[in-house]
Amino acid sequence: MACVAVLASATASCAEGFWGGEHPLIALAGKVPLTAAGTEVVFADLEAGRVEAAAMFRGEDAQTQRFALMTLARPPWPFDATPLSYMDLPDDFIALAGFDFDGIAQIAGWGLPTEGELLLTGDGIANPGRIGAAMEARGYVARDLGGVPVWHRLKDGEIDSTLRRELDPFAGTMGAAVRLAVRDDELLMSRTWAGLEGMLAGTRRLTDDPEIAAVLEAVTQAEAGSLTMLILPSELPRAEGLAESILGPRAAPEAVAALKERLSAGARLPPYRRWAIAGYQDGVRAGGALAFVYDSAEDAAVALEAIGANAVSMTDLLVDRTYADLFEAPLEAGTVEAGGRHVAVVRFTWDQQERVRQAGRDELRPIDLMRSPFSLLQSMYAKRGLMPLVAMR
Repeated sequence: MACVAVLASATASCAEGFWGGEHPLIALAGKVPLTAAGTEVVFADLEAGRVEAAAMFRGEDAQTQRFALMTLARPPWPFDATPLSYMDLPDDFIALAGFDFDGIAQIAGWGLPTEGELLLTGDGIANPGRIGAAMEARGYVARDLGGVPVWHRLKDGEIDSTLRRELDPFAGTMGAAVRLAVRDDELLMSRTWAGLEGMLAGTRRLTDDPEIAAVLEAVTQAEAGSLTMLILPSELPRAEGLAESILGPRAAPEAVAALKERLSAGARLPPYRRWAIAGYQDGVRAGGALAFVYDSAEDAAVALEAIGANAVSMTDLLVDRTYADLFEAPLEAGTVEAGGRHVAVVRFTWDQQERVRQAGRDELRPIDLMRSPFSLLQSMYAKRGLMPLVAMR
């Protein structure tokens, strides 16, 4: 059974962090409209993932390194990266997309699947001339929106299967509506006009919210290697009604009652303001973390004890193993003070090279990176298996 280690408490500073300055994902969050916080927001640091992938698979071909990158820092929907994971980039990719994929530094994505938004940054990717040439050659219409050049196709939310292109990253495998804008060093994409206008408006940004700012500072300060992925869930799970939500409306009453009993037996997790799921890579060591924002140090300390107790004793719904056994790694826990808030951080790590050796192999392959503490947390979150661990009681 995995043990619980206690990390030393730390005080985070937004201006000067572990990376020697403002972390790129904090800078990116400072460009995402605060309205995005009403949905799940996903960040991917491709620049950091690219460095880690190149170090682990030095000497391998570009496609091998790109596959490794896609497991470490997978771009969020609606950036369609699936074909890029297994296909060679054609020589005319720049002509197709209007930018060099390898030039993307960071990406943020949010919104509903039918109304998603994207924000991309990176040196040289926001070139109006190349974007315009690529988009207009594919039938996009040019437009000026408040002084910002925009290229668009189809009506809001519309899909045309005749427009599908497998290597088109902007929902191209669907042939969906796109509004693509170039502003400074950014590419902004939305599937609706309202979404794009919201991105361009001079409204408040994610970092203007003190709880979001605190959790961002906390996860970027963790000395766990490169932060490659970050999820800001919109849902704050509560034990009340959680059993019905997880099991669905057709669940047998006795099953609902049993899950309610299990939830009530778990250690109490005090109500938190915001939470996040983070993924790290440090050479062959992979990490996944949960972070919870509290107003008081006392509540953050109680939360750490509760998470540790629940990880050891509660079983995951899908595989019937305790969370600690599921991760097969030490559970590290500590608090970070950020922006006057107290962030409880729980982290799982493991050595991917060692896990390969335990499987009887010596060579670490890119596909091995698909199983990591973060990928487990992400999958469990998507399937609601993580909710009993993080539900407030």
